[in-house]
Amino acid sequence: RLLNLGAELLYHDPLVTTWDIDGVSVPRVDDYLAGAESADLTVLLQNHASYDLKSLATRARRVFDTRGSMDGPTVERM
Repeated sequence: RLLNLGAELLYHDPLVTTWDIDGVSVPRVDDYLAGAESADLTVLLQNHASYDLKSLATRARRVFDTRGSMDGPTVERM
């Protein structure tokens, strides 16, 4: 649990190998599609060229797209 909020936070970024918040290390998933499948919510903060957004929209339970790059019934765009 991160910051005692009751949520489990994981991340994926092909360019960031470690990330911490207030000294707490956030676990990194190696496979972003598998991570999205198991997450209650996936938040797209950066649209890396290596991301397959169509597959992400299909496999994620729910997506919050802050980049306005995705479409689909499980996608909410900012």
